[in-house]
Amino acid sequence: MTEEHPDSINNGYLINNPDLVATSQWGDIPASLHNGACNITFADGHIETHLWRGAFTRVPVLYAYPPTRFDAFTSADYRWLMERTTVRYQ
Repeated sequence: MTEEHPDSINNGYLINNPDLVATSQWGDIPASLHNGACNITFADGHIETHLWRGAFTRVPVLYAYPPTRFDAFTSADYRWLMERTTVRYQ
């Protein structure tokens, strides 16, 4: 489980497809409400708090949907999230 950016909430889950890197867009945006960080909880019970590094990940809340799309292709933050949360279908 994780926190989703308030402007990105459109359903009950945060979803990002690793193939979206090719289109340079996030699917949904993780929150950065804790001084630029986000908490992610895992099924094994551990929690990771990640301080987002990129300006495109630390997006201010604008109370507008859909949020502005931004670059995921060069984003170390996007890669960090994909490494921890995504499993490709076989």
